[in-house]
Amino acid sequence: MWQDKLRPGNLIRQVGNALFFLLLLVLMVDPGNAILHLKDKVFVLFVGFNMVFFKPDFRYLAVIVPVFCVIFLCYLLAVMQENNVDYDFFLGIVKGFAPLVLLLWVRHYDVLRLARIPAVITCLIILTLYSATVYSDEFRAALFMYSKKHNEMVMLTERYYLGFHVFGMYYRSIVSLMPVLCVFLFSTLNSKPLKLASLLCALLMAVCYLVSGTRAMFLTPFAIFGGMLYLNLMKRRKIKYLLYPLLVLCAVGFLILIYLLATQEGDLSNSIKYGHLTSYLELFDAHTEYLLLGQGPGTLFYSVGFGRMTAETEWTYIELIRYFGIFSLIILAVYLFPLTSLLKDISDELSFSLGITYIIFLLVGGTNPFLLNSQGMMILWLFYSYMDRKKFQVFKEKEV
Repeated sequence: MWQDKLRPGNLIRQVGNALFFLLLLVLMVDPGNAILHLKDKVFVLFVGFNMVFFKPDFRYLAVIVPVFCVIFLCYLLAVMQENNVDYDFFLGIVKGFAPLVLLLWVRHYDVLRLARIPAVITCLIILTLYSATVYSDEFRAALFMYSKKHNEMVMLTERYYLGFHVFGMYYRSIVSLMPVLCVFLFSTLNSKPLKLASLLCALLMAVCYLVSGTRAMFLTPFAIFGGMLYLNLMKRRKIKYLLYPLLVLCAVGFLILIYLLATQEGDLSNSIKYGHLTSYLELFDAHTEYLLLGQGPGTLFYSVGFGRMTAETEWTYIELIRYFGIFSLIILAVYLFPLTSLLKDISDELSFSLGITYIIFLLVGGTNPFLLNSQGMMILWLFYSYMDRKKFQVFKEKEV
């Protein structure tokens, strides 16, 4: 057995898995790259390793090259229009899309499996920090100051949602844990006998979302669980006829809750977001050409929400239109493409559950600025890897 593991091919694959594991761990634990300062180093090392030892899948050049062509074309158009460009932010956008290069080798890795332990470690860190902040005001103040000096890896909030006081701790990488949460929930619901480890991991991750202090993250585990419960109950003939009325009631209740949270008076976050929308309308009304050609990546515009010039807001899809105009459809296609495989067959319950999770991620990403950074790219690695492994029948559901 150990002789097989030491064979050159197996050894190279194990080293590759170890490097990818390390990269995922660094991205989840230190999303702002302000503590360990390892993100760029590990990424470059991993890309170099793949260039040397694995053959790239050149099909994905059709995904990578158009994205960067759009970025630089719209940048040149912004320069020609003499628009005000924040060059640091522009370089940040280019750097944010750089991880797409890994799609050339992602088919060699089971990224969803590699991400599980880093996700659990990250959750343990989140709950440890949260527990300490709840029981110690001194630790809370220290963590707040430390986070301020380290790219706000953690955001501490105190809000009132529908009259309830909520103390939350938002860890910036929590969004990238969605697919792993889905897998643990799927394993819990579909394993006989029950896998205790999967249940504990699912509960651990769900609690991290519940204490995040943000509406979108709080609702995420309920949405994922609801989607999988629906698929599970649909397999039972006697229950599924009663399921549709119950599903409608739950959906209506869920939408009412979202509406109440989104229109809550006195919420500063809502005021800022709606201020951004007003400013977008004024911008596109004054410059309709931006809807076609874009204002350019990294360009500044005045937002009532912030009361100042800004290069980014939380309305990601509107921001893409402002940056790239009609060319934003090319970038959106990169994000939407995995759904063509995930939602293709409802009988493939794991794929369909992951498809539901991915839709939730895309919806949440519309009002949170993480689609265009390393967290969004990590999600793409996870789903493109799963999609490829499913296509070539390498992924085995019994191992989930």
